[in-house]
Amino acid sequence: MSNCDNISLRTHRLEARRVMSVVFNIDFEICTIVFALMFIVILVAKPDYDEYSRRIFIAYFVIGFLDVVLDIVTAITDSYFQSVPLFVNYTLNTLFMIMQILVPTIILHYIYMKVSVVIGGHVRFLLVAAIPAITSLIILLTNYFTHCIFYFDSEGYKHGHLYPIIYICAIIYLLLSISYSFLMRDSLGKRQCQLNIIIIATAFLPVLVQMQKPDILLTGLSVMLFIFLMYFTNENQIIYEDATTDALNRTAFIKHISDSFKKGRKEHIYLIALDNFKLVNEVVGVEGGNEIMIMLVENLQEEYGTRNVFRWGGDVFIVTVQVETEVAQEIEIIRRIIRKPYFVKSSMLELNACICLMKTSDMDQDKVTWTIEFAVGKVKNLGKGSYIVIDKSIEEDMRRSVAIEQAIHNSIMSGTFEVHYQPIYDTKSCRFHSME
Repeated sequence: MSNCDNISLRTHRLEARRVMSVVFNIDFEICTIVFALMFIVILVAKPDYDEYSRRIFIAYFVIGFLDVVLDIVTAITDSYFQSVPLFVNYTLNTLFMIMQILVPTIILHYIYMKVSVVIGGHVRFLLVAAIPAITSLIILLTNYFTHCIFYFDSEGYKHGHLYPIIYICAIIYLLLSISYSFLMRDSLGKRQCQLNIIIIATAFLPVLVQMQKPDILLTGLSVMLFIFLMYFTNENQIIYEDATTDALNRTAFIKHISDSFKKGRKEHIYLIALDNFKLVNEVVGVEGGNEIMIMLVENLQEEYGTRNVFRWGGDVFIVTVQVETEVAQEIEIIRRIIRKPYFVKSSMLELNACICLMKTSDMDQDKVTWTIEFAVGKVKNLGKGSYIVIDKSIEEDMRRSVAIEQAIHNSIMSGTFEVHYQPIYDTKSCRFHSME
């Protein structure tokens, strides 16, 4: 081992009565481990709007981290193979090669994940694409008996006649990633396709450098580089943000509610429908109206946090609160925030809003969107500043409304829809003056 300024590993291989020394520079791998470990901790602790995406990236980073660690550990154990039990050496090298087989699949899965966000995923494609990796893994797991991938003899670590299968597997997934990205270019978009090429290049360039300089361990660094690049350029987060106010949008709310149902989390949902906001836009213009909505969102986020404030669309906002809080108190807080004076373009405006309270315990997961739309329409019909509670008893009104809409639609489609007018008679003038 060298001094601390240049961490290196001296490996000794006995060949035909002489010792050949090879120096492996692991500086890059050590730095990669430190930063990767820190980032995995941050990623695990950090909340994310897209729980599925977060878990996928955690899995990516864990695979990359294990690949780097095993790269260093196997370099050490292979160097001192005479002092390390043979079973331990076989186990460590097998685990390392498992990581080497899995790593190339990450890029293809990442591209698949990006495509599935736009047009939905195809499970069959993943199953077919997994065949090279599964085949390689089966061969690798039998290596302890066949020695076809690697083995140890009196001279140390040696490659078997099927060792190139590791590289063949990597090349297959490289070509699959490029081909799939090209075929799905219309769904991915030009920018994402270009990014995919950069990610692939980032993954394989350090490997090419290591082929020219075998003493420098860079495979782990290349793995973590392209995973970092994938994470920091991941645009899935954008689909959960409202373009005008930067609040979470309708998609984020539906996902939030879906997660609440899955986890059995009980919440109170407050729908905030601003009154006569069209008049506000007429007074201060659309840009001024947007500024007011931004200020309203910031005030709500200051009270409830960024993860609990959503813009449903138009002039409707949503606040989610844990059930432990008092309803009357939350209504008062929301009204106080809404009625704050808002200064835009030298004008001072005050807002008012109708509020609906919904409870996840009373909601049907499959009817969330329709229930919210129905609730907003119902509370606005009651007049400015109204407040209602939407519970299971409202289902009868919802069914009646749906039945009426469906009957009207069916009548129009069948040509049996008829409109009848009732005249309005004025007793003073003794004339019909209008109809309804």
